[in-house]
Amino acid sequence: MKRKRTVALYGLVIGGLLALGAQPGWACDAHEKAGAGAGVAVADAPDLTAVELPNRRLPRPGVVTGGQPSPEQLVQAAKAGVKVVVNLRGDGEPMVEETGQIAKKLGLMYVRIPLSGSQPDFGLTEQNARKLGKLLAHAKDRPLLIHCASGNRVGALMALEAFYVEGKSAAEALAEGRKAGLTRLEPVVRRILERAETQRKAKSAK
Repeated sequence: MKRKRTVALYGLVIGGLLALGAQPGWACDAHEKAGAGAGVAVADAPDLTAVELPNRRLPRPGVVTGGQPSPEQLVQAAKAGVKVVVNLRGDGEPMVEETGQIAKKLGLMYVRIPLSGSQPDFGLTEQNARKLGKLLAHAKDRPLLIHCASGNRVGALMALEAFYVEGKSAAEALAEGRKAGLTRLEPVVRRILERAETQRKAKSAK
């Protein structure tokens, strides 16, 4: 049954590739590709309003967030100009492997930052926030699609990125997270940010 589903997915992808006129290609290392051509203005970013995702949000120019994209939606994203797919789903979750295969077949860079309930605080760490920050820093010329299962983890990690990378306050970072899809994880994110903000203030007071 799973094999049949995979075959069906690839059928959709092939159709999408033909429609795009694209040549299948495998993604390069995230850091190598992310550093190229970072001088393109934000205003030049493609219009991402055509990309349909579960709980879709457009929190920043060149960034579309939401839940698990279907194969058709990945094709749609590629047509809209998305160059990078960032998957925050944990190991063993549905569609993780298939999403990577489809994204790469479409010539998109595919990056994973796994967040899951099996990790302390769902893997919401400063290190993971900074990984996302490196990608977001290049969203001007490489529009990003960032997803998990529903968009909740995306909003959570974007809140931490706003705090640790952009230097926003805990309240401002939470607002950024909500814009990107943060819902049920807000109490966890709030606790992390309030603790980190206390440490930040103590450090600056020295």
